[in-house]
Amino acid sequence: MTYLIQHQISEDEALRNRVTACAAFEGVENPAAWAFERRWELSAQPGWAEAYRESTAELPGADESAVTDAMILDGVKAVYSAGN
Repeated sequence: MTYLIQHQISEDEALRNRVTACAAFEGVENPAAWAFERRWELSAQPGWAEAYRESTAELPGADESAVTDAMILDGVKAVYSAGN
């Protein structure tokens, strides 16, 4: 992981929208605000930086083969259980 990649993940709107959708599905109250407020914790989830960096897509956050939906679900659950 590099801090630059972590920053890019935290600012990636497509990835944040995917996180928001996951959070909504998981019953998180106000999922868009939750995803935005926790973008740094989410960007540090295991495997995210490596997957994001390895993506060859123009928009890595929209590349479902990079940071996968399963990784997002695991990240949302981990961050939510750590303190909402």
